[in-house]
Amino acid sequence: MRTYQVKNALEGLAGKKQTLSGAGLLAVLVGASWSIIGHLASGDFSFLVFILVTGMIYGVYFLWTGRAALAIALHFAWDFTLSSIFQLGSTSEASVYYVRINGMPDFPSEMSSTLGIAAKVIGFLLVLWWVRNREGKIRVKEDLVSPNLIIIS
Repeated sequence: MRTYQVKNALEGLAGKKQTLSGAGLLAVLVGASWSIIGHLASGDFSFLVFILVTGMIYGVYFLWTGRAALAIALHFAWDFTLSSIFQLGSTSEASVYYVRINGMPDFPSEMSSTLGIAAKVIGFLLVLWWVRNREGKIRVKEDLVSPNLIIIS
């Protein structure tokens, strides 16, 4: 869903006073902001920062590849493994496996968000390497700027 907002914002911002990369960064920020709005009721400030960073990373994947598949697959894998199977947070209510160490308090949300951002940065660097090897260079796909009109006659 966020790729729709990223693509529309990119189409509107590109070619004005920004470069394509600058327009892409602003478009990704727009998409990530929608993610924050969708998560406002479910977290504290550190969690919302995590959502902003995550949304921007997924948006950049879309700009680099021109496809939403990579962002969707990684988002699904993240939610499935670290939110449903293994707990990366402060409660065990929704997870299958929750490891509690005797004498250690639950991770505060700031710690889990920090660990989550570290994991996202590692994933980002791996995707950066993969896209660079596949495409030859890192760049915003120029064909994302052109509106795709569907004409039904």
